[in-house]
Amino acid sequence: MVYRKEGLLRKAEKLREYAFDLKAMKEISFDEYIKDKKSKYSIERLLFLVAENILDFLDHILSSRFEVVSDSCGL
Repeated sequence: MVYRKEGLLRKAEKLREYAFDLKAMKEISFDEYIKDKKSKYSIERLLFLVAENILDFLDHILSSRFEVVSDSCGL
């Protein structure tokens, strides 16, 4: 089972960065979120990046575990 440690660490660091950025937006009210497209799009994009990053991370681990090369693994 071979993991590319640097790639996984990079993904983990990106997740920390996205979490930090999302926490900075926690004061935005729901009404403001709905009305302000910039806030809405920023939050939605960050959530998408979090999900994408987690899926890439898991894809890499699963493909390494089962010794299958995944086309979607971008590490």
